Amino acid sequence: MDNNHTDINKKVAVRKNDRSRIHNITEDVSSGSLGEEQEKEILRQQHEQERKRVRKRHLESLERRRKIRRRRRIRRVIIICLLIVVALAAVLAIRTVTNFNTGSRHDSKGMSAYEDGDYDTALQEFKEAISYNEQDADYYTHLSMAYIEKSSYEEALGYLSQAEACAENDIQRCLVWRGRAIAYMGSGQYDQAAQACAQALDYAGNKKKDLRADILYYQAEALGKQGDFGGAAQACSDVYDLTGDDGALMMRGMYYSQLGEYESAEADLREAISKNRKSYGIYLNLYDILQAQGKSDEAREVLEDALTLSGSSGEANYYRGMIYLKIGDLENAQAMLDSSSEKGYAAALIGQSLLAAQKEDYKSALASCEQYLDEADPEDTELLAKAYNQYAVCLIHEKQYEDAVTACQEGILAGSRDTDKSLRSNLTAAYEYMGDWESAYAAAKDLYEKYPGDAQAEREFHFLESRVLN
Repeated sequence: MDNNHTDINKKVAVRKNDRSRIHNITEDVSSGSLGEEQEKEILRQQHEQERKRVRKRHLESLERRRKIRRRRRIRRVIIICLLIVVALAAVLAIRTVTNFNTGSRHDSKGMSAYEDGDYDTALQEFKEAISYNEQDADYYTHLSMAYIEKSSYEEALGYLSQAEACAENDIQRCLVWRGRAIAYMGSGQYDQAAQACAQALDYAGNKKKDLRADILYYQAEALGKQGDFGGAAQACSDVYDLTGDDGALMMRGMYYSQLGEYESAEADLREAISKNRKSYGIYLNLYDILQAQGKSDEAREVLEDALTLSGSSGEANYYRGMIYLKIGDLENAQAMLDSSSEKGYAAALIGQSLLAAQKEDYKSALASCEQYLDEADPEDTELLAKAYNQYAVCLIHEKQYEDAVTACQEGILAGSRDTDKSLRSNLTAAYEYMGDWESAYAAAKDLYEKYPGDAQAEREFHFLESRVLN
């Protein structure tokens, strides 16, 4: 019981203390009170401050939500833009791949047609390839080569300029200049062809041996056409050093013979033959080189060796007929040349004219030349020039000098370096037979200036000079 009483007393004491604290607080408030209106004002201000704090927190919350929404909108816009970019890139990529594949297919078809000799189809396919990809240098180069085969050299050069503008590497640029060299060769611009070859070789570098050798062959031909036989021989040497191709030896031997370096020419042609480079053309050239050195017995042996070559085509029979003609076996020469002509080999007509002229049957000789000239391929300039030269010789024998002059002039225009000197010599002779000494002197002067090392040309020039100027 005492304990309970004690607890009660404690509780009473606590309540007294509470009342005492409340009283003290009341007293403190009462003692500092400023009146009821002021109390209300204080409460109002407290409410206003609280309301401002609440509004501030609300505004801050709204701003945070706006920022979040703005960031979300920006992200959505970025995502949408990225998706659009990706979609456009995918469409562009698909279109590019499709165009590339389609262009490539047309280019492949064009190459197949080109290899088959169907150049009209090749032109159409290459143009289709370009329509799908106007920035592919190879398509333009391929198109230009088809135009070259059609002898449309200006068109070819135009497309090669477009190829150069699109070229992305040195090999493409090399092929552009190679194409230009071939186009210039076809149009008879041999100086520009040689320069184009030099440019192509610069781009080819030293790694692409086959490509470099191919360009060097064109360079040799271009230089030879200009009469730069030393440069042509050097180009052939470069090919041989690169590839060991015995065809380069054969060509170099021919250029050496043009330089009058007959021993070097003979050595090259004999080596070419020993390396199984056996053709009628080599044997006939070697025959001429041996004859020029006065080696008649060896020259005849070369021709007899050539007759052991196999083959019965129109071309083979033509060469066999020409060999028989050189060794004086006219019966076999006639048989071979007639067989060649029957097989449609056009050059046989020139051979038949030579054979008829050897028999002094100039009317038949003229008829064969006229038939060849009526059917001649204008692109085969070498045979065309030979035909005009033979025609002129026969006309001179028939005393048709004015026609002979015309034939020589036409032959010179054909642009064959091999026959050019003979044509100019016959032109001089035709003028002399006509008694036109001024024209003969002019023709002899041209011949001498073009071939200053030719002793016969020099003698003829000085003879006519003395006759005209004295």
